[in-house]
Amino acid sequence: MASKNQRPQPGLLHHSDQGSQYASYDYQQLLADHQVQVSMSRRGNCYDHVPVESFFATRKAECVCGIVYPSRTHARAELFEYIEIFYNRQRLHSQLGYRTPVEYELLPAVSQLFVHYNGASPSHPLVDGRTPFEQLAQFGAILSVSESKMT
Repeated sequence: MASKNQRPQPGLLHHSDQGSQYASYDYQQLLADHQVQVSMSRRGNCYDHVPVESFFATRKAECVCGIVYPSRTHARAELFEYIEIFYNRQRLHSQLGYRTPVEYELLPAVSQLFVHYNGASPSHPLVDGRTPFEQLAQFGAILSVSESKMT
């Protein structure tokens, strides 16, 4: 899903444990086809990738703890809503400066956008008639950066 939605650059790092699903030939081939670098934690060591372990603990506490879903389809829909709507777009993360992951991910894009357009102000329309902020807003991000800091 992430490779379809975000189209990451070659060299993206995929970190996982040594579970059989991640070590399988088919999964490894899928990563190679997308030019994704593979990184696996040491056997039985959950400290090798603390952010992912933290995400799973948070998800378990906030989303799935004690819930019995009527079907796998329903569980997938609930999980999608939790990750894509709440966790990535609404939930503030202290490690990201009290921003959502979407806001944080867009910060470099915002600075690159203004560099790319020769320092045009945030209200300066681009080729399609929309301002840079209007273009970024289509992704559901609400940026807490004042325009005066970006001109």
